[in-house]
Amino acid sequence: MTKRFLSLAIALMCFAAIFAQPSQRLVTIRVTPHKANTASSLEDVADAYHFDCGKSVRFNIAAFSSGIPIDIDSVAYSICHDKMDPHKTGVVSLRKGVATVDGGTMLESGFLRCTATALIDGERYSGSCAVGFNPEKITPAVTMPSDFEQWWRCQLDSLAQVKLDAELTILPDRCTDKVNVYQARIASVRPMYGILAVPKAAGRYPAVMRVPGAGVHKIGGYIQPAEDGMITLDMGIHGLPLTHNDEFYRRIGADSLSNYPAIGIEQRDTYYYRDVYLGCVRAAEFLASLEQFDGKNLFVVGGSQGGALSIVTAALYPKVSAIISFFPALCDQEAYLNGRAGGWPHYFLFNRNKANVRHDADVIRYFDVVNFARILHTPTFMSMGYNDLTCAPTSTYAAWNSLAADQKRLFIVPETGHWRYSYQWNTGWKWIMQFLK
Repeated sequence: MTKRFLSLAIALMCFAAIFAQPSQRLVTIRVTPHKANTASSLEDVADAYHFDCGKSVRFNIAAFSSGIPIDIDSVAYSICHDKMDPHKTGVVSLRKGVATVDGGTMLESGFLRCTATALIDGERYSGSCAVGFNPEKITPAVTMPSDFEQWWRCQLDSLAQVKLDAELTILPDRCTDKVNVYQARIASVRPMYGILAVPKAAGRYPAVMRVPGAGVHKIGGYIQPAEDGMITLDMGIHGLPLTHNDEFYRRIGADSLSNYPAIGIEQRDTYYYRDVYLGCVRAAEFLASLEQFDGKNLFVVGGSQGGALSIVTAALYPKVSAIISFFPALCDQEAYLNGRAGGWPHYFLFNRNKANVRHDADVIRYFDVVNFARILHTPTFMSMGYNDLTCAPTSTYAAWNSLAADQKRLFIVPETGHWRYSYQWNTGWKWIMQFLK
């Protein structure tokens, strides 16, 4: 991938890393499945977005301003398979605020997307909808190397040669009446930094580690759960102190780390995510070593790249009690080489014609989250939406369908993209807390 393309991909990922609901605009273009069934619960809504392979789907395109349907003379639409080029385009007029278009079908498991765009008074408005065709049958393109587990055991042995140690620096301006907050420099194959928050009251507490979304950015600390009675560790992954100003991280993110998901891709021993994955394991070990830890309850949570790191950490460190993984990245990445959507960072989308792309695929298989899902037995909560163009639902389902855990829950909110509602987070937190001992 060129540095320009990957820098853009990371920039978009960082912008979306807030994972918050997008702000409303003057006009809303809404695309939905035609004649969707009435749902009896919030979670049943996803059923209206699921079809059997071979069944035709139609899409409603509607426009609203301040909740009132509006007519539009010209709305362009396109139909494509998840993140692939459109195979059908057209223009429709909205009468009484709505039009219906034929989306066709899919003969293999996957996602079909309709995107609609209108230009109104010089402003461009758009909306999209993806529906799944037997997504529960999506199989990964990525295969597991025969020595995958053996190689990772060797990497964990290398990590064990580094003494478990951490340097804690109190951050007085971030401490509260209930919590002491520190910067932790954690010894690993490459030092890792995190913001540690520990309840001041004497006692032993559960612990939760939050792993970050993509990019290079400031880590603020995970303070509220600590005030509620948990030890928290808010992790960075780049070996950078976390107490600099925003400009420091912006500058490095635009320079030496602008292309970090491709650094060292020539070999599995030098690939950037090797040290990241081992550093997350070491951070979990550090949390478990604290005298204030209750010795039983260790949780890992994250979204996007953090959703991927939640899965990887628990797969490599089985002492993790349960995880939350929102729209995990790094899933089924080489699917692009098979003509299907793969996961962020979309290396194989931009490098399909690279001379040694198959060698790169051989390396990335050792880091693809699907292969960690295949060995993950930790209770897992996963949530995603079908409008996610950063972590395509095709790639996320490839990981979910490979998940070895017996105790797991998938929560689909079809309309969401690379963001989540607070309800999704609250549902996930409540689900993993059932494993609190």
